[in-house]
Amino acid sequence: MSIESNSTARRRLVVLLVLLFLLLLALLFAYWSFLRPPMLTGESPEMEGYQHRFSLYGFGPERLSRPGDVAIGEDGRIYVVDTFNHRIVVYDERGRYLEHFGEYGTERFEVEFPSGIAVAPDGTVYVLCKGLDKVVIYSADHEPTWEIVAESPQVATVAGGRFYLATFRGVMIGDLDGSMITAFGRRGNAPGQVDHPGGIAVAENGTIYLSDSLNYRVQAFAEDGTVLWAEGESAGGGEALRDRSRRFGLPAGLALGSDGLLYLVDAFTGTLLILDPSDGSEITRVGDWGHEEGLLYY
Repeated sequence: MSIESNSTARRRLVVLLVLLFLLLLALLFAYWSFLRPPMLTGESPEMEGYQHRFSLYGFGPERLSRPGDVAIGEDGRIYVVDTFNHRIVVYDERGRYLEHFGEYGTERFEVEFPSGIAVAPDGTVYVLCKGLDKVVIYSADHEPTWEIVAESPQVATVAGGRFYLATFRGVMIGDLDGSMITAFGRRGNAPGQVDHPGGIAVAENGTIYLSDSLNYRVQAFAEDGTVLWAEGESAGGGEALRDRSRRFGLPAGLALGSDGLLYLVDAFTGTLLILDPSDGSEITRVGDWGHEEGLLYY
């Protein structure tokens, strides 16, 4: 083989190696771009009285996939239901990743598409799996200790030393070990009936608030199930999607603030409504629909 042929072959090899190297860099950049959290472009919108603080995305193996619920521990830790990763992800009060737990599966103490969570003052964690009709109870060190059988559990909270669980058709009240104390409710759209509630909160006086999601309303109950008030209107078919004049688009997450007010996420309008807990009347609303920091999307 001639010297010229050898030189040409070497040049081709060098060009090929350079092209492969550039391709590798492009693949690495694409991988990094895919995994990194979405970045803010532009200013966050101004909200009256409320400002965006931070968002949780996770990163790499800690990236969230369709998070379904969130709870705050007494120590300020943030517990996120990472539904499509079949686990619970824990952050500190500033949003920094700490750990995750939960064994994926359908057997005892395993979770599949977890949908809700509640945390007791002593650190006990209650993880709801509505597809498996159960609640898995974890100790403060996140080891599974017990299971509660419940048909399609939707959301839960801990208040006054009791565990409150909203199922698709009513409310179960138990002690913190998961033993039943009482229950009330049935599925339907009449006053006092519920249909797949998306949020629950309990006041110090025992009043139970439910965002009655598929009835497009919020209801307040006494602990014996007596209806104290109901705000919003139930609907059938696709009416709530078409009618933008309704009181609530789709009431979802619900919480009581330390100020005693009721905070409700409306998933269809992308807003956070602040309600008077005595009658459900609206005090104000904040937020808006969108994808940037401080905005809400379903």
